[in-house]
Amino acid sequence: MIASDYGIRNLKRILPNIAQWTKEEAEDYDEVNELYNNISGQYRRYIGHVTKWVGGVFETPKTSDQGGAVYEAAPASLQRDAVAFLNRELFQTPEWLLDQSVLKLVTPYNGVVTLYKLQEGTLNSLFSPDRMRRIIENTSVDPNAYTLNNLFDDLRTGIWSELAQNKAVSVHRRNLQKEFVKQMTNLYKVSQPPGASIDPQMSDVSSLARATLLQLRADISRAALSSSDSMTRYHLEDCLDRIDAVFEKD
Repeated sequence: MIASDYGIRNLKRILPNIAQWTKEEAEDYDEVNELYNNISGQYRRYIGHVTKWVGGVFETPKTSDQGGAVYEAAPASLQRDAVAFLNRELFQTPEWLLDQSVLKLVTPYNGVVTLYKLQEGTLNSLFSPDRMRRIIENTSVDPNAYTLNNLFDDLRTGIWSELAQNKAVSVHRRNLQKEFVKQMTNLYKVSQPPGASIDPQMSDVSSLARATLLQLRADISRAALSSSDSMTRYHLEDCLDRIDAVFEKD
């Protein structure tokens, strides 16, 4: 995580300068586009490196005459730090990656969909059946483990931090929050296909997703009443309707 942190800091310094560093008389911006894609690709790799520690396992190959375990779960503190890193560096909108002085040279778009896809992919990875199975398995034998409940709570409070702060919600965060509601809905209502390592409907996953949706419904209901930003209020009311629809079918 330390390496990924330093790496992202370097990317933040490099990106604003790529147009100036590659400037050539009468040349187009193909090189700027290539460098931007390289930077965003490296950023994705850093995010992936950190994500793997959530529900991560250390493997130490050993022979039968060597003591100690071959497989050990990543320490709870490391997993907790990894989720905090993702909340800070990805789910809190990485404005530096959306530098409009660069994007306007290489694309007609402003990065809204591109960022959403990266955040969606990371949530899919965090809530993947294999990862949740590893967390559940580890919790069953280690009372100090990082639990699935910890994961759901840490992501909910990070992704929905505006609710407690009574802040306006940006378009990037609105997309992310709707995706979170969708993820919880699927984990509560949709069984995994045959061959998946864990079925949410037959494990604690469904119970935690339900509890998360109920907590969100209470928090969103309070925040929607006090929001002075119209788009934020419409967004919160929409999310509330989506959650209500889930329980109306019960």
